[in-house]
Amino acid sequence: MGIEFLKRGKSCIYTTLFDIILDIKESWKKDSQDLLIIDEIGVQRVTENELIYITKIVDNRYSNLLPTILVGNVTQKEMASMIGERAMRRILEKCKVLVFSWKQNPNNPPRVD
Repeated sequence: MGIEFLKRGKSCIYTTLFDIILDIKESWKKDSQDLLIIDEIGVQRVTENELIYITKIVDNRYSNLLPTILVGNVTQKEMASMIGERAMRRILEKCKVLVFSWKQNPNNPPRVD
């Protein structure tokens, strides 16, 4: 089947489930940095799978006492809905919430997606 796709100018990757899982785990090595800053919280629509990944990242950093900064133009409640209640509970257990409530810069209006 893959050969037929290639003959038609389509792309095809042959891999195993094990290799896919290894690739995902390898991508999580970014998570082992001394400080992880995640920006643009609230810009995306979060799927159930993304919530699982976010929770895994937060849990890993929480367990290893690694600092994490989450940045977004959202309230704490909105942040919880974006990253998941479980991840938010972990963050609130060990972290400080900093709220910056300055006026919007007229030269940098808010984005409308």
